[in-house]
Amino acid sequence: MSKAPELDLCTINVPVNANLLFKYWDEECVIYNNLSGETHLLEHYGAELLSSINEQPKTYQTLLKKLTTDFDGSPQAKIAGHLENILTHFQELNLIEMKACD
Repeated sequence: MSKAPELDLCTINVPVNANLLFKYWDEECVIYNNLSGETHLLEHYGAELLSSINEQPKTYQTLLKKLTTDFDGSPQAKIAGHLENILTHFQELNLIEMKACD
């Protein structure tokens, strides 16, 4: 479970009508959000995570399992904290929305 239990009940998706455009360079990525007209520079892994959400909405637990698999050997609590920080940052940039499950 996450530090914020409500995250465990969330579905994470990009905003409706958003068209995120991705351009990768080495370990960085520039993302353009058509809704805000803003461009954001993200590190490669964060961009891959956002790209995954952009393809199909994900649950918090699905994203946590992916990160736990990708960073095998790291404590799950540390990974969960990192994921929560990334999702909060994406939400502040209006790149994602978190919706509670029914």
